[in-house]
Amino acid sequence: MIKTKEFIERVKKLGFEIVCYTNPWSNVESNCKYNSIRIYLHDELLVEVWTNCQYAISTISDGHSCYLYGYDVDELYKVCFEYASTPVDDREDKEKKFF
Repeated sequence: MIKTKEFIERVKKLGFEIVCYTNPWSNVESNCKYNSIRIYLHDELLVEVWTNCQYAISTISDGHSCYLYGYDVDELYKVCFEYASTPVDDREDKEKKFF
């Protein structure tokens, strides 16, 4: 299991760019501030992972990922699938309520 914050940090550490996307028309409740996390390299979308749905991931990247020399693409996909398989309720820290 991996938290959203840790997922973003690990992807950035691998050298990829992150864009957190919020769909203003979404009617799906999420415990995350945004609906999906998009991963880019050189303005090419490689992966999109939805934050409000377990196992929701798109890896259609027009085949560009096979040309990413010098980047750990295997590790990128491992981290992405680890996050996608994490239950939605476990992706964010629970808010501590003080009375």
